[in-house]
Amino acid sequence: MDLDGNPIVFRFWNSEYKGHPPYYFCTNAPGYREYLTQQAKEALAGQPDMLLIDGIHTTANALHQGGCFCSHCMTAFKGYVAENIPQQKLNALQIGDLNGFDYGRFLRDRGFTSTQFGREVLAWPSKLPLADEYLTFQQVAARGFLEEFHRAVDEMSATPIEFSTSTPLHHAKDWYPASVIDHFTIETILHPEKRQIPEDQIFRYKLADGLGKRILVTGMGNNDWTYVRDQNLKGMVRIWIAQSYAYGHNFLVPNNVWSGEDEARYESRPGNFDDLYQFVRRHADLFNGYEPVA
Repeated sequence: MDLDGNPIVFRFWNSEYKGHPPYYFCTNAPGYREYLTQQAKEALAGQPDMLLIDGIHTTANALHQGGCFCSHCMTAFKGYVAENIPQQKLNALQIGDLNGFDYGRFLRDRGFTSTQFGREVLAWPSKLPLADEYLTFQQVAARGFLEEFHRAVDEMSATPIEFSTSTPLHHAKDWYPASVIDHFTIETILHPEKRQIPEDQIFRYKLADGLGKRILVTGMGNNDWTYVRDQNLKGMVRIWIAQSYAYGHNFLVPNNVWSGEDEARYESRPGNFDDLYQFVRRHADLFNGYEPVA
């Protein structure tokens, strides 16, 4: 819900259901958290090797669209403020008794609108009162749920299972789940139109090294995979795969890959990449336990 009290539209999808566009879920809402836990229970019935929660940072990502200011976020943020914000700062903002504190009402009373909030909340430095604290709260809250979810999965699973979440690893704020996941799963723009070995994701590989985590990487569906599909650039995909393993990480097997809003997907064919993955499997001793020199 945005600052004006409206549901937040998830603009990535262009579809509708019964006349409604897709909306953001709130990762602080108990009902949504229960739904994800139920999904995990059903997935575990298939004895998977790993579980991935895609987009658990959705509430934090909705900030630029003016949210989220639902009752769950407001209650949780009030507790965060009480534990983490010095009273001196609260006094300067004329926030006295926190019992009735509601951050959304606090901003509306000062004339802020959803549009203003979305435009200014991520600015540096932000002119919005408590903007930095609210952004940090949303990241910490998402990490807290991931930790809770991971424990629930361990209790439901008969054997230990790898656990991951998707994050672009573009900015420092994207590091937040590092302490509660086993590895990162990311989509990154690989720029196949440049027809050269990509460099951008090397930063993410080295960042993950510094965090002591591995990355399971793939390209962006409506950028990279659409392009290599339409241009038939099998060799470019082979470079992506080889590069990821050379840096001690992993590349998602490129089969049945979502390639944007059209119906066609990227499909690999027998012989395209088999030898690369078979090499990795045959020589696992060269890859397992990889430690970067720098």
